[in-house]
Amino acid sequence: MKIYKNLTDVKLEKSIVSVGKFDGLHMGHREIVRKMKEKKKADTNLVVITFADMPGNVLGDNDVKMILTQDEKIRFFEMQDIDVLIMIEDVKDFLMMSAEDFVKKILIDKLDTICFVCGDDFRFGKNRIGNVEYLKEHNYNRFEIISLKKIIYEHGEVSSSRIRECIVTGEIKKANEMLLSKFSFIGVVEHGNHIGTGMKMPTVNVIPDENKILPPFGVYASTVVIGKEEYKGITNIGRKPTVSSKEKLGVETHIFDVNLDLYDKIVEIKLYDFIRPEKKFDNLDELKTQVDKDMSIVRNMIL
Repeated sequence: MKIYKNLTDVKLEKSIVSVGKFDGLHMGHREIVRKMKEKKKADTNLVVITFADMPGNVLGDNDVKMILTQDEKIRFFEMQDIDVLIMIEDVKDFLMMSAEDFVKKILIDKLDTICFVCGDDFRFGKNRIGNVEYLKEHNYNRFEIISLKKIIYEHGEVSSSRIRECIVTGEIKKANEMLLSKFSFIGVVEHGNHIGTGMKMPTVNVIPDENKILPPFGVYASTVVIGKEEYKGITNIGRKPTVSSKEKLGVETHIFDVNLDLYDKIVEIKLYDFIRPEKKFDNLDELKTQVDKDMSIVRNMIL
């Protein structure tokens, strides 16, 4: 997959294109990608234009945390066999482009678009003047337009904002169902304080990106993906209050039945379900007793 950070140097032929935030790459996004793939031929490019930051954060006073960080989004699109990913860094300039310029200068001149796939609520251009009808009226008969209806899940539309709400309230299973994957953290394993090793429960420590959305602090059933292998485990998200009041925020996972040297390696920690809130114990013995109970619960779960 080729990656661009802006549109300046982009010049493609016969592109099948979609544009959007694509945060989470949920079931609605995957349907867009599926439609794109249906149009794919040997001489065409699957092209996604997305953003390095949330548009609302750039244009307003919002501070929306992302389901997928930039690196995670890149990885997920690679898994979807996208040919070209344009990760716009100058989000404001892109959003202030006129609808006419977007169609003529980007879709036609730069990308040679032959098919454009989007949701039926797609908006673009300065002041969000462009929509699906605008595309149909101003595409100069150069490309096909496919618009898809929102997918309904449990009596509501699937959206990234709805999934974020599920994550922050600890409804991980519901978020996962809409994502069609597990909400996860991908990062480099760092050294912790080795308390887990002393308790004979060594842990994998990952520091989440500051722009990554977090579920409630607590304990979760999880798996850890290392290369092509996946291991069952238990994850604590929070600041480990039993250990110290000055602990930095972390995602700490004990992998069951193996003891691997993973320092400086990239891992993916997938969350399956919420077990209990984070709690401060009087001492490490109490903590270990509780963790043993948590581990027993997770071992009996089907992950």
